[in-house]
Amino acid sequence: MIASNVADRSDTPIVMKFGGSSFIDIEGYKQIAAYIAARVVTERRRAVVVVSAMSGTTGRLQETLRTVHTSPPAEVASMLLTTGEVVSVALLTAALIDNDIAARGLAGDEIGMVAQGVVDRASLRSIEPSRLMAALDGVSVVVLPGGQAVDEDGRLVMLGRNSSDLTAVGAAIAVGADSCELFSDVPGICSADPHLLPDARVLPTVDYGSMLHLSSGGAKVFQSDAVRWAEQHGVRIVCKSLPPAARSETVVGTGSGIAAVALHERGDVWVFSDPQARQRASDELIAQGLSALPLRGDEQNDEHIDGSALIVTAYGNDDVARRCCEGGTPRPDLCLLTVVEHDGHVERLLVPRSAGIDEARRRHALLHPSSSRLPTVPRQKVRSSMSGLLTGSTG
Repeated sequence: MIASNVADRSDTPIVMKFGGSSFIDIEGYKQIAAYIAARVVTERRRAVVVVSAMSGTTGRLQETLRTVHTSPPAEVASMLLTTGEVVSVALLTAALIDNDIAARGLAGDEIGMVAQGVVDRASLRSIEPSRLMAALDGVSVVVLPGGQAVDEDGRLVMLGRNSSDLTAVGAAIAVGADSCELFSDVPGICSADPHLLPDARVLPTVDYGSMLHLSSGGAKVFQSDAVRWAEQHGVRIVCKSLPPAARSETVVGTGSGIAAVALHERGDVWVFSDPQARQRASDELIAQGLSALPLRGDEQNDEHIDGSALIVTAYGNDDVARRCCEGGTPRPDLCLLTVVEHDGHVERLLVPRSAGIDEARRRHALLHPSSSRLPTVPRQKVRSSMSGLLTGSTG
C-alpha cells in the first residue's frame, strides 16, 4: 500500500471520470485501475475517481423495470438505476486494491452532494467538501458513483441520465482542484458527433458558452449543468481518451470560440399555438427534471412549423413529457440542428429528421472544409457484454 506516502503530500487530488465505454468487460476495470495506479504513484498525488455504469447497463435496467411497470414511480426507478454505478465502484475499487493501491469505494450518500427535485432526475444544489476530504484520509484513491446525491432528507437520488460528468465537476469543486479529466472513447470534443460524421475534428479548446450551446443542442458530451457548475467555480474540463489513443484532448474553459455542429437526435419537437402555452409546458418539464429548450421566433424555420417550438429531451420519461406538453403538437418528423460559427454566432434550425445527418454534414463542411479524419472513433456505441449482469439478460 502507498497510502501513507500519498496522504502526506499537500497536493490537490487528481479528479478523473471514466464513462461506461471504459468498462466494456472486466478487463476494462483492470486496465483503468492500472492507469490510475500509475498516475497516483508517478505524480505522488491522491485521486478522486468517478465511474459510470458499464456501457448499456442503465438502459437495460430501465427496460427491465418497464416490463414490470410501464410507468414506474420515480422512487422505484432511482432505487434500481443507481445500482449500475454501485457495481462499477465495487469492481474498480477491488481492482485498485489488487494493484496495491489503498482505495475506498463510496456510496452516493457519502460524497457530500445535495440535490433537489424528482428523485430519479434531481438537480444538484450544494456540495459539502468535508465529506470527500474526510474520505481521502488514509487512502490514495476514493471511487465515487457518478450521477448520485442525496436530497435534503438524506434520501439517495439520481442527478438524471448522463450525469457522471456533473459528479466529476462537483468532486473537483469539493477538493479544490482546478480541473477534472473526463475519459471516453472519443479523444476530445469534436466539431460534430464523430459517430455520425467521421470527418469531425478534435477541438483543442472550447469556451464555456459554446459548450453550453452544444450541450443544450444535443451534443453527446456532457450535461449542461456540468458546464454551468464548472464555469461558476472556474473548473477546467479536460476531455480525453486513455493511452495509446490519447493523441489529443479538449480543454473546456475560458478558451476562444469554436466552429461546430450538433444534431439533436434525442430531442423531440413540440409545437405550440402561442409562446405562453409553450412557456407553461417548459416550466412543467423543468419542474419534472426534464430538458426543455425553447426556440425564439427568429430561430425558427417557417417552412416547417407555424407556432412556438420546444425541444424536449425525455430520457425515457416519454409519458411524463407527453403530460407536460399536452397543449402542444408533437412533430416527430423534425429535429434540431445547432450550428456554432467561428465568430460565435449560434444558429438553431429545425430540419427534417430524415435529412438531419446530411444537413449536419453539409453545414460542417462549410465550417471545416479540410477536416482531419478520426479513424479511432467507433461508428456505433458499444454495449458491454456484461450490461445485463443485474437483470440476467444477454445480447
